[in-house]
Amino acid sequence: MSLHLISHPGFWQYSGVSRTLNVTYLRPVPIGTTVDIECEVVHAGQRLCSLRGVLRNTTNDGTKGLVLAICEHGKVNTDPPVQKL
Repeated sequence: MSLHLISHPGFWQYSGVSRTLNVTYLRPVPIGTTVDIECEVVHAGQRLCSLRGVLRNTTNDGTKGLVLAICEHGKVNTDPPVQKL
């Protein structure tokens, strides 16, 4: 979703395809746990992009909870060339 926020015609319009996906699970997540997911675009060039995500448990007092998992996602752009008129 974070990549979609910076996309426009000719620049990651179709969100590309995955080339790598690495997930590191640090703690178990019990069934029914509410979690917060933080996503960021580390880099988005014309052909390649790198995304990062952090999964945390939700706290009642508004502070950041414990990190449950982290991930890195590399993508390749598949948008067709933009036709200039």
